[in-house]
Amino acid sequence: MVHRVQFATLRRPTLTLAVALVVAWGAWARAQDGTEPTDLARLQERLRRVAAEAAPKTVCVEIDVWGDIGYGSGAIIAPEGLVLTCAHVVEPAVELTVITSDGRRLPARQLGLCSRNDYALLKVDAADLPAFEFGDSAALAGGEWVAALGHPGGPFGDHQPSVALGRVRGLHRQLPVMFNQKFYNDAILTDCPIFGGSSGGPLVDLDGRLLGINGAILLVNDNGYAIPIHQIAEHLDTLKEGGDVEGQVPEDMGQVFRNMQDEFGEEDLRQLFGERFSKVFERFLDGGEGGPLSRLMDPERMREIMERVFGDGSEPLDLERMLEEFLRGRDRHPASPAPTLTPAPAPGDAGPGYLGVTLGGPAEGGVRVEQALEGTPALRAGLREGDVIYAVAGRPTPGEVEFAEAMADLRADQEVVLSIRREGWERDIHVVLGSRH
Repeated sequence: MVHRVQFATLRRPTLTLAVALVVAWGAWARAQDGTEPTDLARLQERLRRVAAEAAPKTVCVEIDVWGDIGYGSGAIIAPEGLVLTCAHVVEPAVELTVITSDGRRLPARQLGLCSRNDYALLKVDAADLPAFEFGDSAALAGGEWVAALGHPGGPFGDHQPSVALGRVRGLHRQLPVMFNQKFYNDAILTDCPIFGGSSGGPLVDLDGRLLGINGAILLVNDNGYAIPIHQIAEHLDTLKEGGDVEGQVPEDMGQVFRNMQDEFGEEDLRQLFGERFSKVFERFLDGGEGGPLSRLMDPERMREIMERVFGDGSEPLDLERMLEEFLRGRDRHPASPAPTLTPAPAPGDAGPGYLGVTLGGPAEGGVRVEQALEGTPALRAGLREGDVIYAVAGRPTPGEVEFAEAMADLRADQEVVLSIRREGWERDIHVVLGSRH
């Protein structure tokens, strides 16, 4: 789902897309005699009140990853400085800062999180902060009006969040994200326009009560997914005490995919999963002869396919191993050498070094990082999607073959310097390699 489901986070200020408060309906719907319909005037005034009440309770979350700055959003839920946001906002961070609507910069620390279902609780040292009242997200109905607040691209000059209006388009939605590293298992689907930097921002009803926090954006139709507050509230005590929540994983990935198939249709699914995975799915159909995804209805076959592609949710996905299985017997690149078996490590040797990245091919004289896998040395060192690794321990890596050869000489627990290019800058990153075992 890489590149097709986007988390609404980590955009630089130069890419800011301000979402204006949608209160211009009165002008759009004025009667011919110049008067404004009473119901729209009331709605407009209600929206103004919601924005005024919710804005001070919405914060910008600044993350510092070894000097690189990114942004997300958050919702204050207690006057003593408790802030809800998305797990994917804070997981890469070395330092966290919460920026309030009155411009204060408050150092923050992570109390606890649910990485699997993508929510986290932060604490700032402050008192008497304005805080959201919880709404009844379990009682939401389709078609209800809601508003999404956040800081797309980072804080604006006046530190006020953007406000976007929309409707609830679906409830209890399920969405696997980041190759099943995260799973939205009971999401609220809305058509509120949200953009990068909005992750963790509040979704509120028209009384200003907190219904959930915004997370993923589905790029094939621009719908947004929010984690409902009733799901988070069940585990708040654990988070407040500094504990992490294991979260829920799909019991039947086949059913999840069939539900998505019904909702999006074949073409949207092809855009969502990409042509590579569509071909993988088709390979399993009709005895391997291929066929459209719409024929994929057998529950057992679906479960097998989805678990082969995304894993069963019990452990992080090893994308490299998955691709090796699917491409066994084929050369990924005509010039690639035949695979060789790595001998067992000698006693006292931790084995071959493991970085934990998937690569997107050559770029700018190096190899492009497609993903730094969760829980790996790459992610801990600050590598991220879009980085170009052009040397490993001083050894040039203009392509994947050279990169693999350079990595083959390295051992687990060895510290290595990766030379990377990121957004026009060159820098060295120190990584202590891990082991696959």
